[in-house]
Order: sequence, then C-alpha cells, then structure tokens
Amino acid sequence: MSGQRDLAISADFLKDLDHVREVLHPVPCVEELRRLGEILDQVYRTAHARMVERVQALDPDSPLRCPVSAFGSRDAGKNEGWHTRLLAWLLDPQGEHGFGSALLKGFLDRVGISCQDREPACVTSMPERSVEGGKKIDIWVEGCWEGGTAAGAHESWLVVIECKVKGGEGPGQLGCYAAAVGQEPARTTRMVFLTPEGREPTSEDWVPLSFLELAQVLWQAGRDRRDAPGFALLKHYLVTILRDVLEVPLPFTEESPALIVNYCVDEEIWSFS
Repeated sequence: MSGQRDLAISADFLKDLDHVREVLHPVPCVEELRRLGEILDQVYRTAHARMVERVQALDPDSPLRCPVSAFGSRDAGKNEGWHTRLLAWLLDPQGEHGFGSALLKGFLDRVGISCQDREPACVTSMPERSVEGGKKIDIWVEGCWEGGTAAGAHESWLVVIECKVKGGEGPGQLGCYAAAVGQEPARTTRMVFLTPEGREPTSEDWVPLSFLELAQVLWQAGRDRRDAPGFALLKHYLVTILRDVLEVPLPFTEESPALIVNYCVDEEIWSFS
C-alpha cells in the first residue's frame, strides 16, 4: 500500500464506460444518459450503505474512529525521530505503557524471530544507538529468552530497525549499518527496514516492513489490553501511522465521502475495526 492514496478507477470500469460511449455515439440519447445516471446513483447508494454499516460496527476504541494523532499536526507525524523514540519505548517490556512484552513479542514474531512459548528477558530497547564508525541506528532492541521448552530457550537475539518516513537511504547506508551489526557477538539477528510502503532495501541483509504492517502488529498485540496505562497513547500512535504517514483520511464517520472511493474493498485498513 502506498503512502499517497490516489483516486483510482479500475480498468474494467473504464472499459464499461467506453462501451457505453460506443453505444451512445454519435448522438447520445438523453433517456439513456438519464438511465446511466440512475444506475450510478444506485451504485453509490449501495456502496455508501455498506460503508455506513462497517463504520457503525467499528470498535469504539478503533483508531479508525479517532481524529487525534499522537504527534499533533500532520507534518509532525512524519518526523522520523519522534517515531523511533516512541516505537523504541513501546517495544520495551519495562516501559510504563503497561503492555509488558506483548507488543515486543508480536513484533519479533512478525520479523521472523519466533517467540513460541518463550518470554523475552534482559531486554534493552533504545533509539539512536551509536555503532562503529560514529553512525546511529534508529532503534536497537536486544535480549534473550527466559524459560520455554524449545531448543535454544536461552539464546540471545538482536533486532535493529532503520526507519524512513519521507527520505530514502543514503548511499551505502544500509550496507554500512549491516557491517557494523556484523561486529556484534553472534546471535539471532534481524535488520528491519521500515518504510511507508514496505519497499525493498538495497541491501539483502535487511527485511522490509511497511508502516501498515507495523500498525497491524501493534494493534493485534495491544487491542485487548485496554486497562494498560499506555493504551490511549498506542491508539493515537496508530492514528499517526494511518493518517499522517499513510494518509488515510481519518476519522471514519458515516459522512466520510472518501470511504466510498478509497476503502470499499481495502480489507487491510479494516483490520483495525
């Protein structure tokens, strides 16, 4: 899914309209045009009714209902530094947010470090961690496993995240970071390239992740922890991702005209219901 959502018209719909033009050419029949208008009105009414039903069925705490971004203005929502600091905090099991390891475990599973029945322990989650060469990696999360019956229950692991909201990679940036991470002690490691659209990194050592995928992981892991002190902040951060990074026109209401054009069949967005 791209960060900027255009008002797209399907090829099949254009083909159908072209067929209508051929039927009416060269002299349009006023009655046929009127009938076409009635048909399109009915299509709109049907689509609108469907969207109203889906909006009404939304969870009261769904971020799709919320107009408030964690960072305030839309421009602030594209600030990479703010994203990295908040995300590093959310992934810290010791954070005051009250989610414990739930968000971290959901994230680890998503990037290919399977938690199984194990619990993360001795976790350090920090933004802007300095590495060899004076460079800084956006988010650095490391720890080991506590308990569990799987082989390697006590093995250590490392996840590094490079976050790009607006800009692209610098020349050789990811390769340099990968080389620096390679100097660390041997352990299970994932290097995650986080971008709005989940674009492929230039270095094969990195795993792509979109902001939409990140938001889905956080929502699925945290949606049932509404007693957590940080639940409201998590919801507002998801609004930041959806509205400010991905440009979804939140909040969804029964009067949202953009619903009809953009989100009739976009089930990924409705995963936040």
